[in-house]
Amino acid sequence: MSRFNAHIKAFLAVLLFLSTAGLQDVKAARRANILEGAPVLRHAKLLHEGRHGITPNLGTILNDAYNNNVRIGARYDFYLANWAGIGLDLGYNLSFSNALGSDVSDLRAEFRSTSIGFDAMAGITLIPFYGKMKWLENNSIRYDAFFRFSGGIVQIVGDGISIPNEIAIAPRISFGAHFFLSKQAALVVELTDTLISMNSGTDFQGGVGSKELMNMLSVNLGFLMHFPEHIGIGR
Repeated sequence: MSRFNAHIKAFLAVLLFLSTAGLQDVKAARRANILEGAPVLRHAKLLHEGRHGITPNLGTILNDAYNNNVRIGARYDFYLANWAGIGLDLGYNLSFSNALGSDVSDLRAEFRSTSIGFDAMAGITLIPFYGKMKWLENNSIRYDAFFRFSGGIVQIVGDGISIPNEIAIAPRISFGAHFFLSKQAALVVELTDTLISMNSGTDFQGGVGSKELMNMLSVNLGFLMHFPEHIGIGR
């Protein structure tokens, strides 16, 4: 009887093994059918490489003590690779005395402050990060993050009497992101820091002190337009 039970257990074990193996084969076949005809690899879209870009933009200086500022600018880029480009940035800054500037002027009739006029910068752009995020249910939007290193000239605007107008050489570093609305258009958000040697204003005696290195922080919003329309496909 015990030998009979042993045979039954062995038979059941073999049956269980064969049924499990068969089930695995069915699952593998189903996976193969699902993947049949699908591409082996999704190729990357090269949204920058070999293309030109024009970006009209609008910005403001965040840390000007005595003025409110509106900067109107335009930028041209040519992208040597999907991760690197060279470009030229031109802008003009409109300044208006803010509440603090008006208060100081009321207390000190001799007070004069400086502001930024036009600027022209040439630089390189590096794009180390790319991504894709969910947008409006099943839609998605591509984005990338960039660093920009520039140098050029900045006009320092004085009152023309106590503080003369002058041109300064200034470096600029930027960090920002492109959010692609299509393969030709993207929204651009950028934070910049321009290092300028300048006077912020006159002292209590109406004189002009020594210059200081000042970090002019600004935020810019732009609309990038790429051309030509054709984009490259990466590996």
